[in-house]
Amino acid sequence: MWGHAQKLTYRCRDCGWKRTAPPTGDVRIEGLTWFRNCPECRSTALECGNASTVDALWQGLPEAWRSPRRSE
Repeated sequence: MWGHAQKLTYRCRDCGWKRTAPPTGDVRIEGLTWFRNCPECRSTALECGNASTVDALWQGLPEAWRSPRRSE
């Protein structure tokens, strides 16, 4: 029986980095859909789990809306 691929959220236990990866079925691309180590601090202490509803909605927003705004 076929089902929908689940979005996954990766979290670094060392620096707090977090990313929700889009569902891709059986295609995995390191650095985009799965992570071996943290892109920020290169730690291998990553946790991976199913994305919460909030994480999935946040990942669906355009990049410009997700990045923190800087006051100048």
